[in-house]
Amino acid sequence: AQARTLATFSLDVIVVDRSGALRCSTREAPDPAAAGTTTTDEAWFRETMARGRPHVGDPVRGPYSGAWLVPFLVPVRGPDGGVAGILGASVPLDRFQTLLTGVPHTPDALITVTDDTGRVIARSVAPEEYVGRVLPMYEDLGVEVGPNRWVSIGEDFHGVQRSWGRVDLPGQGWHVYAGIPLETIVLPARSRALKRAWVVGLILLLAVGAGLFIQRGIAGSLAHLVESVRAAAAGGGVMFPGGGPVEVDEVVEQLNRTLAARDDAQARAQQAQSRFQSILENAVVGIFLSSGVQRFLHVNPALVEMLGYASADDLLTVGPGDLFPDREARKAFMAELGSGVVFRQLETEWLRRDGTRITVELTGRALRGDDGGTLLEVHAQDVTAQRRFDREIRQTQKMEAVGRLAGGVAHDFNNLLTVISGNLLMALDEPGLPPSIAEELREASEASDRAAVLTRKLLAFSRKDRPEPRVVDGNEMVVNIQRLMERLIPERIELETSVTPLPAGVVGDLGQLEQVVMNLVLNARDAIADTGRIEVTTEVQYASPDPAYRAGPEGWFVLTVRDTGEGMTDEVKTRIFEPFFTTKPSGEGTGLGLATVHAIVTQAGGHLRVETRPSSGTSFQVWLPAVPLESGPGAQHREEASLWARGETVLVVEDEESVRTTVTRILERVGYRVLTADDGAEGLGIVEAGLEPVDLVLSDVVMPNMGGIEVYRALARMAPEVPVVLMSGYSTELPPIPADRVGVSHFLGKPFTPAQVLERVRSVLDARAMSA
Repeated sequence: AQARTLATFSLDVIVVDRSGALRCSTREAPDPAAAGTTTTDEAWFRETMARGRPHVGDPVRGPYSGAWLVPFLVPVRGPDGGVAGILGASVPLDRFQTLLTGVPHTPDALITVTDDTGRVIARSVAPEEYVGRVLPMYEDLGVEVGPNRWVSIGEDFHGVQRSWGRVDLPGQGWHVYAGIPLETIVLPARSRALKRAWVVGLILLLAVGAGLFIQRGIAGSLAHLVESVRAAAAGGGVMFPGGGPVEVDEVVEQLNRTLAARDDAQARAQQAQSRFQSILENAVVGIFLSSGVQRFLHVNPALVEMLGYASADDLLTVGPGDLFPDREARKAFMAELGSGVVFRQLETEWLRRDGTRITVELTGRALRGDDGGTLLEVHAQDVTAQRRFDREIRQTQKMEAVGRLAGGVAHDFNNLLTVISGNLLMALDEPGLPPSIAEELREASEASDRAAVLTRKLLAFSRKDRPEPRVVDGNEMVVNIQRLMERLIPERIELETSVTPLPAGVVGDLGQLEQVVMNLVLNARDAIADTGRIEVTTEVQYASPDPAYRAGPEGWFVLTVRDTGEGMTDEVKTRIFEPFFTTKPSGEGTGLGLATVHAIVTQAGGHLRVETRPSSGTSFQVWLPAVPLESGPGAQHREEASLWARGETVLVVEDEESVRTTVTRILERVGYRVLTADDGAEGLGIVEAGLEPVDLVLSDVVMPNMGGIEVYRALARMAPEVPVVLMSGYSTELPPIPADRVGVSHFLGKPFTPAQVLERVRSVLDARAMSA
């Protein structure tokens, strides 16, 4: 009913549901079968359903009348808020013809209204013929002369060239065109132009005459001006005599201002160039400009020095690509360039002129040259020393971590060896021991000694062994172990030993220094597959090749072990001092030999140098600070005193029961009265109780509850007259303060023999008696 009411406005109204089916219409279908027509294929249906809001569609043909219509569409909401259907109304295009009623225009003007597709909605002339057709010049927008306003030239439906003015109706998408024939516009202009041409011609004749007159007056001035400008091109201003035309004077003045600005700009450019050149020449990093990796275009002195060339011209004879050690390195660099025009801290290897490899860090950018090629602006910094330092730091950290593990293992192993070695030696001292059993016990004792040597290697590697440094004659040390070296070297290998005639004293633990020599000799022996030669030499040098190490007044004692073996590659050379690294077959090497050498030498304040090449042998040099031999305490001989007790009482404080029992048996065998405690607190309680006077305390360093250092400090307050001897095989729990730094000078390292325990206890007690 509502739809039919709307029909009074000359509208055709329809209602369709969300499926596009036509539910009702104000116009009855001529064919009853068409009443159920669906509108799903219509553009206005799809757009209205998609937008969900009122919509004005483009002109379409009416399905029943065949006339051009403009659809107006409103979505109808259902109870759920969704679009349940569409209420549509269509207005015939000819109804919009009234839009042009009363619009003033000339007889030959043409007013046209179109939609957004250029289809004619209304037309001032013959609308019945052209409504619904597309305007021919619609796609030519022309020139925008204001908001929503355009001017263009194009043909109408009859091919007449018109000047069109277009106004866009905002929000509707419709356009109004007003077109006037070009002939109508041009004809009056032609008439006026002809009249003006006669006037202009007359004026030109007068102007030519006046010009000839004036030319004579300014020709000389212009000629002089030209000559002045030519002279000014070489520098300076334009000098012009007075009396010339005012215009020429103004030109001269302006030209002088231009020349002055030019000179000022050139001066500033020269200053900037000078500053840039100074920065480039005095930069501490290498800087270069190159055409890719083919050719250097410019290099600074720092780069020339970094690469070891004699001059910049010498370096310019090569290209950046020649600096890479191999094709793969150059290819990797070019790949990095391909990832972006700017690169920062790109690290690679270069070759100096002498063939030495250096590590460089490159920062710069890639540019596109005028010829289309790649230009590189690069800062290059030599970071070889920094990377070497980084590797040394990582190596130190790695060795420190493994060293802590090795030290902990050695401590526990030393406790076991103390028990094993002590009981074996006490068993060998038993009278009436059958020879066969005695031989077996001696073999077991020797095996225990070899195990003790292994633990000393671990402790030396971990740098936690308690060495006994003294002044050692380096030459004498080499001579004394020469026979041992000869026994270890097979006859197919020649051993040559040569020592310097100069005094060669070093400070270190004799056993550790001998271990360094033996490890290097054994390493050289294993490097010789068949026949060959090993040279062991000593010398005194007063400067190290490595400037990081400075010699004292006595210089350096240099021990060299050189072999003619297989040599090493660079890769192997960088890892030889790593713990547990070995190139020997499985089961034939522990990987601790050279690691131990490195630890001992470093601990003694020295350093190592290695020279090697595949198939050319290897040379190890040990550099130790030299000292005068006479400055050392020398070897002191003391008459061996009796190790038997003289009625003294010894308190043994040890948390390991087996060690405590072994030490007790050793002391009791020579007449000492022994008291025992399994931790420091219990030991202090025994001393404090005073039930029996204690003459000496023999305490382990690391124990639960209270360790040996705490025992010593407590006794220093409670009973300062009671000496303390500390025992330790080192543990990762050892306090960072060495025992001798807290006033304890008596130390007994594990594993120890019964004789070493008795000698240390006796010497401390005798020293106490002498000072009483």
